[in-house]
Amino acid sequence: MYNNEFLTIDNEQKAYLLGLLYADGCISKAKTIRYENYNVTLANTNEKLMKDIKNIFPPLEFEPKSP
Repeated sequence: MYNNEFLTIDNEQKAYLLGLLYADGCISKAKTIRYENYNVTLANTNEKLMKDIKNIFPPLEFEPKSP
């Protein structure tokens, strides 16, 4: 669950992730009757990078896309 970790960009890791999303990503919104869901998609397929980001920001979930 997201807990407002990005309200303040106060470290290098947050700045890097937001820059990566801006340059290589997409944010989409899916709305159902019960809730709103935001999906973040990155074109980057570097598994080590994705694991590093997950370790820094545990609320984020990554699902690798098949080629």
